[in-house]
Amino acid sequence: MKLKAVVIDGELRVVHQSGVQFDAELPEFRTQGGVHIHTDRLTVTSPVLMWVKALDLLLDKMKRAGLDFSRVRALSGSGQQHGSVFWRRGASETLKHLDPDQDLHQLLQDSFSVSDSPVWMDSSSTQQCEDLQAAAGGALRLAEITGSRAYERFTGNQIAKLRQTRAEEFQDTERISLVSSFAASLFLGGYAAIDYSDGSGMNLLDIRTRNWSEICLQATAPHLDQLLGAPLPSTSVLGPVSSYFVHRYGFSESCSVVAFTGDNPASLAGMRLQPGDVAVSLTLAHFLSSRRVTVAVNVCVCVRACVRARACVCVRVCVCVQVSLGTSDTVFLWLQQPRPALEGHVFCNPVEQQEYMALLWYTHTHTHKQTGELSGEGSMMSRKSEGTRLLDASAMLVRKGGGARDRLQCFRCFVISSFKNGSLTRERVRNECAGASWELFSAALRDTPLGNHGNIGFYFETMEITPPVIGVHRFDSADCEVSSLSPQVEVRAVVEGQFLSRRLHAERLGYSIIPGTRVLATGGASSNKEILQVLSDVFNAPVYTIDLSDSTCLGSAYRALHGLVAESGASFVDVVKKAPEPRLVATPHPKAKEVYDELLKRYVQLEERVVQKSHS
Repeated sequence: MKLKAVVIDGELRVVHQSGVQFDAELPEFRTQGGVHIHTDRLTVTSPVLMWVKALDLLLDKMKRAGLDFSRVRALSGSGQQHGSVFWRRGASETLKHLDPDQDLHQLLQDSFSVSDSPVWMDSSSTQQCEDLQAAAGGALRLAEITGSRAYERFTGNQIAKLRQTRAEEFQDTERISLVSSFAASLFLGGYAAIDYSDGSGMNLLDIRTRNWSEICLQATAPHLDQLLGAPLPSTSVLGPVSSYFVHRYGFSESCSVVAFTGDNPASLAGMRLQPGDVAVSLTLAHFLSSRRVTVAVNVCVCVRACVRARACVCVRVCVCVQVSLGTSDTVFLWLQQPRPALEGHVFCNPVEQQEYMALLWYTHTHTHKQTGELSGEGSMMSRKSEGTRLLDASAMLVRKGGGARDRLQCFRCFVISSFKNGSLTRERVRNECAGASWELFSAALRDTPLGNHGNIGFYFETMEITPPVIGVHRFDSADCEVSSLSPQVEVRAVVEGQFLSRRLHAERLGYSIIPGTRVLATGGASSNKEILQVLSDVFNAPVYTIDLSDSTCLGSAYRALHGLVAESGASFVDVVKKAPEPRLVATPHPKAKEVYDELLKRYVQLEERVVQKSHS
């Protein structure tokens, strides 16, 4: 939706922000939410020159605002994962000889063999996914090599489709970049390497050797390794900033460009979680003004605020499509003994070269018969479904260990999970049982005991992902299904039921509560103390609040700073230790563990009954 700049000082505090709205400020590209949805409703792209021109406008705004670019020490950033940019033959020479008296978009207008870049919302490469999995020896074997089975949005499958359907443009291609390495290339004045972390989301990188997989390359396109270039660690310094930016904006010649990465890896860096932590995003439905999902292309700049102090600038390009996302709850977990499934995406860690990160995505798309809004992919074989588009990202940071196969079986990791039935469900119960008042809703939570007298509720008003169930199911203390509960009991039932589901889902992935576990709560509902108290009780851990509204930008800025010192052995944790600490807001009741350990056992059994009933 917009390109955004965020400046943080040496204390990691935000001191400046600027932005460029794609649709409003760049109307000549005729995008809606920054993208073009093609007539097949499956192909989704963004104009490459729109991104370039937005960067022109943003840097000009920052300069007019008085930002001294000569203090910039390093740049890094992130881009929406899986998207690709195809550079035309001769573009490398163009990048090396940019005229600082002209805008970037004018200089690069003939530099792309494909003018509209495929982006992560695209779901038009099903045949190519099938071909890749067949060549690799099946979906599981492909996942063992690249960290994921084949997905339509993944870059390798998009490359294969373009080679087959647009052969002339493909033959005219000199280099293929991810969105992240494309943005880095602009600042570098030459082709930037793809980093390990973002490269893991292509179905092309062998996540163990951290080189391109020959099997996958051969199945995708001939000589593809030459078009991609060699991948590099995500903490690498790529080189000095282009002379174009030195002469046009006053950057220092010594300014370093640190490898850019994907938006999800950057977001994980911005969260700064520790082993045992849980982060829960709890949105409030009435805070939402539109149904959109934001995809980010970020550029982060670490700048010197004075002789001894440092600051960081984060430039964020956001692309939006008309779908619903913010109403789901999202859970981030750091695991000790995960049990990854075939749906998981294992990526290389963006801040630790010898560790991994994994994502688990579930997508459901809201389709309108009248307007024909975007139909996106769920699994590879079932792209279209009624309901709300959900991005369920289960992400894991995993520590390297054991043999090649063992690394996918036992490692430390960090997980993100999303649940569709979140704020809208809580809001409906609030409206029906608490007079549409959050104050009365909170009072009901205060006035009912832990465990809710044994009453348990399942509130799946739209088809849930885990478990795949729809409908509302209520059970009394004798495990008998009932048609209704008293208003106060209903309020606690929906909140306890949601958090029991989050805990159960986490434990099935291998999560366990350990000494020192913290729950970090974000989102609109994180201001509701009573909801947070239930969260604390169910997880038997203290709850803290933290602002993660711009974790992708901040994570990229942190990575820029870390890139300056990574080669000396400085840890990412040490670099970000000055970042604001979360605030303690709730501690578990002394009897919480006893109550909810027992309630969870019943919840598991009742959930099985609900699933069986739903499927029958």
